[in-house]
Amino acid sequence: MKTGTVVFIYRSEGWHMSRLLGVLGDRIEVEHIDGTREIYSIRRIARTSGKVVSSLAALEAYRQQVDALIQSFQPDVVWGLALDSGAADEALAPDVLASLVLPPAEFAADDAAAEALYNDRTYFRSDKKGGYFALSPDIVRVRLKEREEEARKLMQYNAMLAWLNEPTEEITPAANQAFEVLQSFVLFEDGSESSKTARQLIRDLFPNSSEPDISLAFKELVRHGVFSDDENLVFHRSGLPVAFSLGALRDAEIRSHTAVTSERREDHRHLLTVAIDDRYTTEIDDALSVESRSDGTWLVHVYIADASFFVLPGSPTDQDAFERASTIYLPEGKVPMLPDCLCEDAASLKSGVDRAAIDFSFTVDGEGNVLGFDIAEVLVNVNEHLSYGMSDELIAGTREHPLGELVRTLFSLGEGVRARRRQGGSITLDRQDTTVVVGENRIAQVTPWRTDDPSRRMVAEWMISACTGAARWCYDHRIPTLYRAQRPPDDPPQIPLDRPLRGFELQRILRTMRKAELSIEPLPHAGLGVDFYTQITSPLRRYADLLMHRQIRSVLRTSRPYYSENELLQYFEQIEHITAQQRSIERQSRRFWVLRRLEQNIGHKVEVEVVRQIGRRFVVDLLDWGLQCAWTPKRTPTVGDILPLTISQVNARKDRIILAG
Repeated sequence: MKTGTVVFIYRSEGWHMSRLLGVLGDRIEVEHIDGTREIYSIRRIARTSGKVVSSLAALEAYRQQVDALIQSFQPDVVWGLALDSGAADEALAPDVLASLVLPPAEFAADDAAAEALYNDRTYFRSDKKGGYFALSPDIVRVRLKEREEEARKLMQYNAMLAWLNEPTEEITPAANQAFEVLQSFVLFEDGSESSKTARQLIRDLFPNSSEPDISLAFKELVRHGVFSDDENLVFHRSGLPVAFSLGALRDAEIRSHTAVTSERREDHRHLLTVAIDDRYTTEIDDALSVESRSDGTWLVHVYIADASFFVLPGSPTDQDAFERASTIYLPEGKVPMLPDCLCEDAASLKSGVDRAAIDFSFTVDGEGNVLGFDIAEVLVNVNEHLSYGMSDELIAGTREHPLGELVRTLFSLGEGVRARRRQGGSITLDRQDTTVVVGENRIAQVTPWRTDDPSRRMVAEWMISACTGAARWCYDHRIPTLYRAQRPPDDPPQIPLDRPLRGFELQRILRTMRKAELSIEPLPHAGLGVDFYTQITSPLRRYADLLMHRQIRSVLRTSRPYYSENELLQYFEQIEHITAQQRSIERQSRRFWVLRRLEQNIGHKVEVEVVRQIGRRFVVDLLDWGLQCAWTPKRTPTVGDILPLTISQVNARKDRIILAG
């Protein structure tokens, strides 16, 4: 190749016309129109022209001549002429194709045709020798559609970019599309189908920023009010439904007005009845009452909201509930399994109103022995809804209340039943837990409590008793049942009876415990120390409980179960899958919000318990915060030590906390 030969170099934006300065083995040096010089591999030459220019001015003039001819070269017209000439099956050189539509022009017409065909590959395909084959009409139609789609996407992209650069008060379709693209990228990063588009938007919006694309995308969404600065991305990633279908909302509203009467129900409205829950609870599933017997025994009533009375099988409400599987409790609010008109009103055991319930009743003696068990449909009227804190005061006798004697009797009897269950081998893992609630100020309030606080222990014991009694009742009546089973650990732990478990002891025991699982087989639950166990106490917020209520009500009314074993199995897999996902979302969300709160406490000290060693690192439990994290100490502590450490760094978004001390 002569010095001055015009060559076309492959560049990212297409062919680039340059002037050859020299060949150095397998490399070439070229001069561009702007006067810059570069060295390329000889393989970067896309085309060598027959044109030789002596200067940059001549190169620029030739560029203008070729560009003018490119404007006149219409690939679609050339394609049609090539097909008409009968040359569909032979390779045509650029000069032949140029001669079909361009006036004679030494070298320039050939170069123009070659560059135009490279830029538009809709109508021809090239071979290795530089020839071009006209594509078939079918292939061209496909490529034209693809080109139209690319043009449409480019137009959409430009509209998104223009709105983000200069946002208006009106949220246009382009703005919404930009939000969707960026939101998907923030949630799923490169797993998002639109990640390339999102990254390009960010680079065009912030060309000089060194901040990660994902961080800039999140900030852009916050800027436009799509996300808040402390947005819980965990739930967004899940894709779980938030809004109910219109059909479910209409159906639930109609069913919520269904009158509850004493027909076919025992009337228990005369009994003094109490509901005890967390003060944030709005779905009241359960209530308690107790009657003394002349023989010195007691009849304890565990009333569970009769959700199956309102949620009919196969109804729109039922279908939505099945898809949700359970209520999700997040620090910033809940995502209910049932519409509010049912779970917080008509089906909820609110105080002062008549409500439908299922009564799981026990005959108990003073030593905690359960002497009898029965199930019935009842009508109840709860006298009052008490918080755990108030109930603790009533149990301790530090507060006067009309329901005080009832609560203390329930507690005393429950302690006897609990003691019997522990004697039967239950693995009672009482521990500290926390409630995390985000208020209107978007600050998480973290409240510690213990599972063995008196009123919590009492309510839990009667719920366990109701579930155990229902499972035994179903087993005795040969009713297909969703049992909750747990195999025993290989080495049963030794639980101290005279003191609570320390955090590190609890961690050791938990690592030996097997996961509880749903089963249609009547298998024991080792952790609870019972032969049979089925969950029936939360039908407003657990679909498996709702299924069991249908089974029980059907037997009570018709002596036949509603579901066969095979029909229960059809629900089995989805319920387990969704509830496992929901538990993970709840855990991650709680952790995120606690870390957000700790971001405000950097430099402050926290009390921790060392619960586990992993190599040179230790897992510590931040007491009163319900949070564990890794810690690398300067001096090796002992597992079980309680230490004051300083919060050095926290990044909730990255799930990172660093403690020093």
